[in-house]
Amino acid sequence: MSATIKALLSFALFEGFTEHGISRLVSAGEVVSEGPGHLVCREGDPAGDVVLVIAGDLEVFVERNGRDLVMARVEPGRILGEIALLSELPRSASVRAKEEVRLLKWSGEAFRRLLFSDAGFARRIFRDSLRSVIDGERRMIEERIESEAS
Repeated sequence: MSATIKALLSFALFEGFTEHGISRLVSAGEVVSEGPGHLVCREGDPAGDVVLVIAGDLEVFVERNGRDLVMARVEPGRILGEIALLSELPRSASVRAKEEVRLLKWSGEAFRRLLFSDAGFARRIFRDSLRSVIDGERRMIEERIESEAS
């Protein structure tokens, strides 16, 4: 069993998947390694690839008034770019590697094929994506409450 398949089997997103199921996901994409500072995607760009973080940390940020505002850290086991792809909206933020990273990269077409061919995978992706959106809303609400209390 390859190191990539072992890593994916350890992620909560793929709990209960078989080695064969994970192999199918890996073979639909490409495993790439990128160095610190590599820009995975840029805010405002059209949606394209979807990536799964296999190893390393990334940061999600937006540029405002000439400054990078870091919105979140992304650790192994998370998928990025699926919301922009599925909603057919431009990227809402930029993502860059904080250190050496290994990513499983799917083209938009390959990712859609995986979703349409595997209802269980699609359900997990939608659940994870919606949780991410809801968590972001909760953070914004908390920040708003804190700023109004000050």
